Amino acid sequence: DSLGAGGSLELLVDKAVDYIHEGKSLSEIESALTEDSKKDKLLFSLEKFDSLIKAGRVSKFIAMVAKMMRIRPLGFADNGSIGIKEKLHTLDGVLKRMVFHISTFLKTTKEKVCIISHTANEEAANKLKEKLLSLHLFKKVIVRKNLGLVSYYGSDKALLVSY
Repeated sequence: DSLGAGGSLELLVDKAVDYIHEGKSLSEIESALTEDSKKDKLLFSLEKFDSLIKAGRVSKFIAMVAKMMRIRPLGFADNGSIGIKEKLHTLDGVLKRMVFHISTFLKTTKEKVCIISHTANEEAANKLKEKLLSLHLFKKVIVRKNLGLVSYYGSDKALLVSY
């Protein structure tokens, strides 16, 4: 269990491959991946909440208020639970605050990979990638489309950042 969505699982698979090449046993890999899943971070921003309401993750009232106030939350995942870091109004605000939270949370990211996944929001995903790379925050930043359940829960304009 990656305890996340979007690129979280891909980051763990890449680590598993590294551990296999290092010659670790299956139990060592399992233990290491369990610890890694607790360390990996996920930030996200959604424009719509419909599928999260249906899944019982957000109340109808909160979603209605957020929509009326044109709030675009900057959320995070923590051990399988989701929460809200900030309530913003613009996509540019979300991107700036994502960069801020990533840069203040991680002491060093030069050897880390970041995966930005999006649902019908490639332009914003690429803007975020440019900002992260211009600040030399990651060894590599990958942009991917959300597919399957992640695209369903994220709806249009979703951005997920796994690192």
